[in-house]
Amino acid sequence: MMKPIFLACLLTSALASGAQATEWKILPESSTLTLTGEYFFDFGAGAQAQKTTVSLPAYEADISFDPKNLAESRIHIVIDLMNAKGASQNVTDELQGAEWFNVAKSREAVFESGYITFKGDNAYEAMGKLTMNGVTKDVVLPFEAVVGPDEATAKGSAVVMRSDFGIGTTTDAKTVAYEVTVSFDIKATALTN
Repeated sequence: MMKPIFLACLLTSALASGAQATEWKILPESSTLTLTGEYFFDFGAGAQAQKTTVSLPAYEADISFDPKNLAESRIHIVIDLMNAKGASQNVTDELQGAEWFNVAKSREAVFESGYITFKGDNAYEAMGKLTMNGVTKDVVLPFEAVVGPDEATAKGSAVVMRSDFGIGTTTDAKTVAYEVTVSFDIKATALTN
């Protein structure tokens, strides 16, 4: 017959192995998600670069994250590109057209990751896939996270190539850079402990 202490150790081990990572709800009013790119113009003194930022205020996030249980940590974010906002209404309208986000064909961008690694201090990397405009590509998303019992903050960024997703195909890199930086700075509250 197994001793009670040994049985208790087995039960504890089984429960720990099946433990789920904490689920989080992003607080939109305290969080930002943006795209930043560069466009170029020439006033006769050579090409000059100008940064432009697009805010992405509408998204749904399903996040399970626990620094002590990365094996069960997951990220799934669906972004509504129809609500993307540029620096002006003209930019916003152009972004939604067929040349850029083409929201009439596909209005969502999706990032999902089930493999997150610890890189030291508060640094992590999420290896996942980004889907836009019907195209899916592998993306590595570095980020920093500070996690408490009930609240967490996280920020990070990754560079993607718009040309990989068939976005802005008739606009070359001399006019608008192919590289686009996806950045986030979020605050979240725990749904489960």
